Amino acid sequence: MKKIVFALIVLLLLSGTVWSEELTWPPPPEMSRIKFVQTVRGPSDLKIKKSFFKKLWEFIAGDELEGLIRPVALTVQGDIICVTDVVYAGFHLFNLKTNSYKIITPKAVKLTSPTGAVFAGDGRLLLADSVIKKVFTFSDKGVFTGEFAAGFPFQRPTSLAVSPVDGSVWVSDTLAHQVFKFSPTGEKLLTLGKRGEKNGEFNYPTGITIGKDGRVYVCDTLNVRLQVFSSTGKFLFKLGRHGDSTGDFAHPKAVALDSEGNIYIVDGLFDAIQIFNEKGKLLLVFGQRGTRNGEFYVPASIFIDEKDRIFVSDSYNGRMQIFQYLREF
Repeated sequence: MKKIVFALIVLLLLSGTVWSEELTWPPPPEMSRIKFVQTVRGPSDLKIKKSFFKKLWEFIAGDELEGLIRPVALTVQGDIICVTDVVYAGFHLFNLKTNSYKIITPKAVKLTSPTGAVFAGDGRLLLADSVIKKVFTFSDKGVFTGEFAAGFPFQRPTSLAVSPVDGSVWVSDTLAHQVFKFSPTGEKLLTLGKRGEKNGEFNYPTGITIGKDGRVYVCDTLNVRLQVFSSTGKFLFKLGRHGDSTGDFAHPKAVALDSEGNIYIVDGLFDAIQIFNEKGKLLLVFGQRGTRNGEFYVPASIFIDEKDRIFVSDSYNGRMQIFQYLREF
């Protein structure tokens, strides 16, 4: 019997077949809620092939750099994935529909530290640069189109979100300890908060997202909590506390919502993602520090698309990881 098993293993290896156990959380025998899909370091991981002309140009001019190095913000619109990269001082655009990939380092504006990104409902790509202290707009093909809210005195715009309700653009300004709401054309509509520890106040806010109902979720990072507001800026509730136990936070820095309203919070020090329901009850934790699939090393941002695919920029591992929410907690 042992000889038969050994022979089967040899045949599988020779045929190129690899046994791999599906990576899910929670692990079997419990019902799976989150499934690992794939790791992406460059276009080849998404089966994006170089065109003949690109191969010809690289043969003449030499290979061009490609692939993620230090990914920070990410956002998805349909088949287009945008990932900012502070090493390139630019961003990567993966287009699965056109089977194309490119690195954008715009000449019209010299980016320094692109830390926020979001696609607006009209197709525009908005990018926040925390060092330049500005928010810029691009087409979905990466063409620079201008400055958003030109002249507004941002101190360190870090994270961006667009409301699915009215198209308003929300900017988390970490150094100002405030969150700003703008019209789609860049007119300031609302200012949230000031520095402090009370409800509605912030201490270096970072990640931000907007729910289907217009609710605003803000990572109040150095107050070690998440705060939730109405679309008009009314404080609704908060969750999280400083600690090292399950359900506690150390450095909450990014937030996203799935189709059922569950709240995913990335903790940059725990190297994990914690999932809470709308009432703040902890549902699940996945991830830990490491380099294997499903592990993280200083994760920087998270985005969940309409298909409940979960995209995480695994910054110091130089990659993006994709997971799938399996619904029905």
